[in-house]
Amino acid sequence: MNNALSFSLPEDLLCVNPAADAGIPIDAITCALDRASSVLLLLEDQFENDGPSLANHVIAAALWDVRGTL
Repeated sequence: MNNALSFSLPEDLLCVNPAADAGIPIDAITCALDRASSVLLLLEDQFENDGPSLANHVIAAALWDVRGTL
């Protein structure tokens, strides 16, 4: 297969790299859920912290990111 086309199929993108260590869960769904969870935890801290508030456009961007990720 041509190197330029080696990642052209969903099966190529969603498979675990054979060189990855055993026991590490690597797939697109796990990565997306972990990213969304991380962004939501950062956003959650905004409302549980007595520090300065984030601008509305920053909060909206975080929510947009989670929506796009999921």
